[in-house]
Amino acid sequence: MANALSPGKKCLEAAPRLLMAALLGFVIATPLELKLVQSEIDAWIGEQIALSKKSIEQRHDLTSDPDIKAWRGDLTMIEKEIVNMSQDEERKRNERDAADAAQEKEWVLGCERHPPGKGPHHTDLMDRYFQKRDELPS
Repeated sequence: MANALSPGKKCLEAAPRLLMAALLGFVIATPLELKLVQSEIDAWIGEQIALSKKSIEQRHDLTSDPDIKAWRGDLTMIEKEIVNMSQDEERKRNERDAADAAQEKEWVLGCERHPPGKGPHHTDLMDRYFQKRDELPS
């Protein structure tokens, strides 16, 4: 009877084993439980995502947001400025080309009032050409 243990000591010796068994049971059972209800979890997550998207869309209605309206107005104005600047640049290029053609014609052919060559009229036409060229953006 010397080996006989009291019930309190037996429980104390078994406690670590019971604790390990409970821990292992939890560790093994949790993934299995999650796998069993995976479809329900996915459905719930999908519903939450849809609700979140709807909430975000309602909070950030892009058609009524004043900042976005202002930015769109600024964008429209900038686009118009770009079109105007492009048209202005094209007009200046045409004027430069016309001035170049006029001075080239004067150099080669002359006109009724001036003989061909680099006379004062040709110099005036060259000045006009250089002025139009310098008006163009680089």
